[in-house]
Amino acid sequence: MIRISISFFIGALWVLSLILPSMTTAQPQAAGMIRGKVLNGTTGGTEVADVEVTVHQYSGGQEQQRGSTKTKEDGTFLFSGLSLEKGKTYYLRALYQGVEYYSPTVAFEDKKELLLDLSVYETTDKDTTVSVKMHHVFMGLEGGVLLIQEIMVLENLGDRVYVGSREVEPGKREVLRISLPKKATAFEPLKGLMGCCIVQTEDGFIDTMDIKPGRKEIRFSYKVDYGSSRYKLSKRLYAKTESIDFLIPDKGIKAKSDMLEFRGSMGNPDQRFLHLSGKDLAKGSRIVLELKGLPWGKGLFKMAVVGLVVVIMGAGLSYPFMRKWLRKRESGGPGIMGPEQATPVDRRQELVREIAYLDDLFESGEIDPEEYRSKRKQMMEEVKEITREVRNFTSMD
Repeated sequence: MIRISISFFIGALWVLSLILPSMTTAQPQAAGMIRGKVLNGTTGGTEVADVEVTVHQYSGGQEQQRGSTKTKEDGTFLFSGLSLEKGKTYYLRALYQGVEYYSPTVAFEDKKELLLDLSVYETTDKDTTVSVKMHHVFMGLEGGVLLIQEIMVLENLGDRVYVGSREVEPGKREVLRISLPKKATAFEPLKGLMGCCIVQTEDGFIDTMDIKPGRKEIRFSYKVDYGSSRYKLSKRLYAKTESIDFLIPDKGIKAKSDMLEFRGSMGNPDQRFLHLSGKDLAKGSRIVLELKGLPWGKGLFKMAVVGLVVVIMGAGLSYPFMRKWLRKRESGGPGIMGPEQATPVDRRQELVREIAYLDDLFESGEIDPEEYRSKRKQMMEEVKEITREVRNFTSMD
C-alpha cells in the first residue's frame, strides 16, 4: 500500500511538471502600446505615409531597438508588446528626406497606451531663414594660453529644415561655417556638434548637421597660445548675427574693436571681466579684437573659464543650462569646463561621472534625445580610447 502511494505521488509530480510550464507560458503578459502619426510640419503638409519609424527602449544605461514599422496611408503607426516595467523609457526615431527626427522620451508609468506623434519637415538648401540669435565668446587665461569657449544659439524661423547646398565631402553639405582665431588648438565640441559631421577648414570648421525649425544651441572650446603681451583675435562671421558678446579677464588687459562696443567691467572683486558687445552684424562681417597687456613671462596667472559663471548669472547673459550647471557644480557634479585631469585614469573617471549625470538628465526629460545620444556616444568613444591607452601602457610595463 505504501509502495502504491509513493508511486502515485511520483506520477502526480511528473504530470504536474508537464502541465505547469504550459500554464505559465499561457498566462498573458502585461504589455504596452505606443501609437501615433508622422505629420509634415511644413506649410501645406499633411500626414506622411510609408515612413519607417523605430522604437527604442532605454533602461539601466542600456539602449535597445524594440521594433520597426512603416506608416500607413494616413501616417499612423503602432508598436505593441512593450514592457510596462518601471524605469524603462522609450523614444521614436524616423528618417524623412535624409533627415533624422526623434520624439521626446516617454514612460508608461500607470498607463498601458501612449500617443506620440512625430513632426517632420520638407528640406531646403536656402539659408534665408537661418541666423545666429546669440553668440557668446568666453575667455580664461592659464600660463600664456587663452582658454576660449563659444556658445551660439542658432534660429531657424522657417518651416523647412536647412540642409545646406555646397557639398564639402561625399554625402556632406556645408550647413554652418565657423571661424576660429589663428593658432587655435585643442578644439573640442561640447554641445550640439558631432565629430562625424565636422569638416576642418583653413580658418575653422564646417558643421554639416541640419538645422531644423526653431532654436539650436552649439558649444565648443579651444585654446590659443598668444605668445606675447599682445594678441589680435580675428573672427569672420559666416551667418547673420543678432548679437555677439566677448567676456575677457579684467587683469590689466586692454581690449578694443571697431566692431564691438565696450560695455564696462563686471564681476566680483576677485574675478572681473571686460564686456564687449556687437549687434546686428551682417553675414561675412569680420571682428578684430586687439588685446594688450596680456600676462607674459613673470606676469602669468590663471583665470579659468568656469569663473565666468558668476558673471554670466548676474549680467543677463544666462541660459537655463548655466543655472543647471551651477547647481550641479555646487553639489560636486561635473561642470561645463572643469580643470584638466592629471592622468588618463582621472579623465576616464570624470567621463564616467559625466555620463551618469547625462543619463539622469535624459531619464528626467531635461535634455533633447538627439543631443543626449550624440553626446553620450562621443563620451563613450573617449572612454574606450582612454581604456585602450591605459591597457597598452600597462602591457608595456
